[in-house]
Amino acid sequence: MMRENRSKRNVAAVVLCVILLMCGVIFTGGIAHGKVETDNSCYNCHYQLGGRMKVSADGWEKSIHRKVGITCDVCHGGNPYITSEDSMSEKYNFRGVPTPFEIPELCGSCHSDVKMMKQYNLRTDQWEEYKTSQHGILLAQGDPNVATCVSCHGTHEIRKKSDPLSSVFHTNVPETCAKCHANEELMSKYGIPANQYDLYRKGYHGKILYGEVEGKNPLLVPNCATCHGIHGARPPGVEEVPNVCGNCHSNIYEYFRMGPHGEAVKETGEPRCVDCHGNHKNDLPTPAMFDGSEEGHCGYCHDESEEAYKVGQELKEKILFVQEKLEELTGVLEEAKKTGKFIDRLESAVTELSAQFVQMRPKTHALNPGILRRNLIDADDQIRIAEEEVEKMRAQDRLRVRVALAGSGLFLILGLLFVAKLFQVRREEGDREE
Repeated sequence: MMRENRSKRNVAAVVLCVILLMCGVIFTGGIAHGKVETDNSCYNCHYQLGGRMKVSADGWEKSIHRKVGITCDVCHGGNPYITSEDSMSEKYNFRGVPTPFEIPELCGSCHSDVKMMKQYNLRTDQWEEYKTSQHGILLAQGDPNVATCVSCHGTHEIRKKSDPLSSVFHTNVPETCAKCHANEELMSKYGIPANQYDLYRKGYHGKILYGEVEGKNPLLVPNCATCHGIHGARPPGVEEVPNVCGNCHSNIYEYFRMGPHGEAVKETGEPRCVDCHGNHKNDLPTPAMFDGSEEGHCGYCHDESEEAYKVGQELKEKILFVQEKLEELTGVLEEAKKTGKFIDRLESAVTELSAQFVQMRPKTHALNPGILRRNLIDADDQIRIAEEEVEKMRAQDRLRVRVALAGSGLFLILGLLFVAKLFQVRREEGDREE
């Protein structure tokens, strides 16, 4: 009996321990987020103090610096291995919170060390690049409000840029930049509009980055740093804009250089890519741009009587012809796929027509309708093949309808003959009965 009671008490104790452990996990946010066991007195003290102090401890706990063994004293000085206040004395080179003017050099003391960074495969020129940036130039002039390393990477919770939770992960960069550049009060001091982030979000690049365009990879679309640079961030110069855009749109850039706009940029600096397509808010181009009068459209700069305007109209006509045919035939193809018809030749023609259309669009930047001649010839061939296939399918459909109608007619005739014969038989039977 005593053994049985003891056994029950043991079970109850185990159950109680499990319940308490689960409660601890629930109310502390999980075991993984508990205090790190370390002999780092800075971390231990800040963690115990709670509030803002604990935030910095929590941040360091999640950082890449902790993972590679970079402790508090590397940035703040002091001795993290003693527990007395002497750990924060001049004897141990305690510097406390670095000023904005000290931060780039402080970070650079490690990140410019070739031997140290080589093991992590990190560049060592970030500090030098930062000095050339608008941020770095203004900081050197005594402006404490500009972005430094911690403005973008964070202070204690510094994560690898490949970490989706990092403030400098590809899709997080616009929001990181917006912390300053969407601040109207701060930007007004520099005469910079604070709406770039909102414009970017509404533009085609922004829509892709935030997953609003099906079939496009957010990790491949430009963010702020793609165009402005990372550590050497600054606005592209007038003549640099086509080169910057050309880093991604290389095919378009080559045709742009061949055309009159490319020549004009060399002489006057205009028109640039952003003059037609916008900078932060760049909408997906449409054929309407070739003769429209809105800002960025051909008619905005060129009068209808100008040869340049007429070139735009001709380009629009050719592009629209192929685009409309492609849309029409693609629709027919999609419907045909649902019916189980033989569509190989039609599908091949539509695919090739799409390829010609894709090639034509960048060529329009040369502003020379003649450059589209080869594509138009090939497009016409594919349109002819596709329309022949469509006509064959429609002829087959008509034949099937005729066969079906003939079958229905034959069935109707046979039915009528049967009914007539039935009436005849009944009439003959009636005559015999009389």
